[in-house]
Parts: sequence; structure tokens; C-alpha cells
Amino acid sequence: MKKITMEHVAKALNVSAMTVSKAFQNSPDISQSMRRKVFEAAKAVGYVYPKKKRTNIIVLSKESFLSKGDTFYNELFFRLNEQSQAFLCQISLTVVKDTEALSFIQNFDLSHFDGVALMGQFHRDFLLHLELNQVPFICIDFYEHGIAADMILSNNFIASYEATAHLLNHGHERIHFIGTLNATSSINDRYFGYCKAMTEFNCEAEIKSIDDRNGHGLKVQFDLGDHYPTAFVCNNDHTAYLLIQQLHSKGLKVPQDISVMGFDDVSYSSDSNPTISTMRVSRTYMAEQALSILMMRINDTTGNHFKKISLDCSLIERDSTGPNPEKKDEL
Repeated sequence: MKKITMEHVAKALNVSAMTVSKAFQNSPDISQSMRRKVFEAAKAVGYVYPKKKRTNIIVLSKESFLSKGDTFYNELFFRLNEQSQAFLCQISLTVVKDTEALSFIQNFDLSHFDGVALMGQFHRDFLLHLELNQVPFICIDFYEHGIAADMILSNNFIASYEATAHLLNHGHERIHFIGTLNATSSINDRYFGYCKAMTEFNCEAEIKSIDDRNGHGLKVQFDLGDHYPTAFVCNNDHTAYLLIQQLHSKGLKVPQDISVMGFDDVSYSSDSNPTISTMRVSRTYMAEQALSILMMRINDTTGNHFKKISLDCSLIERDSTGPNPEKKDEL
């Protein structure tokens, strides 16, 4: 029986054997689309790469990020798992209790894993422990200054600026931000993007933030006070969804009385009544890039140039935003 070699795969794709080899080694020189083509061609001709063992990656996320209400990280893990086959890696998820994160990582045996993907915000001491133990890891959807690690996240600052500008362009001037500052780096960046837009539109006197969670990351009733703005920018879609329900309970209509802007474009944005205008974050692309970077780091631990990548978001206009009702005759 004729032996199937790497050259058969290269011939099927009309590429060099070096390209095929780099694809199986998860080289950063090979694009994700080409890597998929190589794996599909290898399967079609019956070629098995003998030297490549399946990389074992553990995904760690805190309990509060995987609660029933926050679907962003649940879907992000689904996308990571979906992409894992293309990278010849096996991933598993471990949920870390918020109050026990540091003790968990200090006592957890990481020797069975080639790399770690951190999904959602972790404390600096947690990251320093991983760095000290020289474990290849990547921070997904958050960053921490001065940590020797790769990080990938949405461009939260610019996206929130655009979300706020969308409302300002609809005539709104009294716009408040809902999100607990210092809970995550993403919320902070979204708040400062909101501040930049408000300042540039000369509405800085109306800048105000309202907490949406407690110290354990759990959602709380929003303290809206007695004088409502004409619009809100929320740090995520779940918060926007809950806000709309709270406004409805007060007899207020969205967007006829108050406009609401979300962030992330998870299921809450389309399930809500009205549907929520939001900033779309591509979980698929984030997962693909995160695994690509982590695999590169695992295969080349000597590199010291760490990547800090921010991904653009896109505005999705739905039914929760409209003109400022106080200026409807002017618009």
C-alpha cells in the first residue's frame, strides 16, 4: 500500500510541503483559512501528521462571568471550543469561584496543560502567579498593565465613544452611563469612551455613572434617582435588558421616552422588547485570534514580544434607540 506523505497534501493544494508543515506546527506565518484547507486536504488524502501531539489548553473563568445572565462568556467559550479542532488542540473549562481565585491558582496543578486561556477579568496577583511559573497564557477580553502575557480584547474605548455619539447625533444631551467602575478594565474603557464623546459634544456637565453590580460581580437594582436622562449607555446587553424592564415598571417607554444602548450583541439584545441597539463584538474572531496567539506562544516560549490586540466593534441599530423626545420638533 502506497504511503501517504506530506507531499500528497501539498500537491492536492498546489502549495509547498513547507506550507503544509508550518500549518501542522501552527506557525503564525500561516493564515487560519490556509490552516483549515491543509487539515481538510490531509483528511481527504488520508494523511496523518505523526509528530504533532494534541495541545492541551485549559480555559479559566470566574463564576460571576458565567452566571445565567452573562451570555457573552458562555458563547465565547463555545467559540473557543469550536475553533480548537483547527488548531489541533483540546480545551477544557474550569470555573473559578470569585472569592477563591488566588488560592485556586496557587494550589492548582497546571503541569497537565500546555497553555492557559483566561476568559474575563482576573486579579493582578492571579496573573503574576502564572507569570512567575512561566505558564504560557493569554488574557481574553481584558488587560492588565505590566504583565508579561498576550492579551486580546474589544476596542471598548472607541466602540463606546461611537455608541454614545450615536445617541448624541439623535439629539440626546442628557445621557448617563450604567456600569460599575473598576469592576473590569472593559467597563472602565467603555466609560471613558462615553466621557470622550460627551465632552466633545459639550455635554460634560451631564456625565454620570450608575453602578450595575456589587463587589461580587452580581447585578443589582439600578439607582436611577428621580430625574431621568433622555438616554442611557449600558456597559453590556444584559444590563440594558434589565434597565428596560426597570424603566417599563416605572411606566416609561423605550425609546419613546428614553433611549437605551447596549454592548456585545448577545441574545439579550434580540430577545428584548424592544430589541436593543448595541455594539457587536465578534466572539468567533476573538476566539480564533486568541487560540492562534496562544498556540504561537506555546510553540515558541523564548519570544518576549507580547501581543496586545484590540478588535473593532460594529454598531447595530435596533429598536431601543430613537430621537430625543424633548427635541422631536427640531429633528
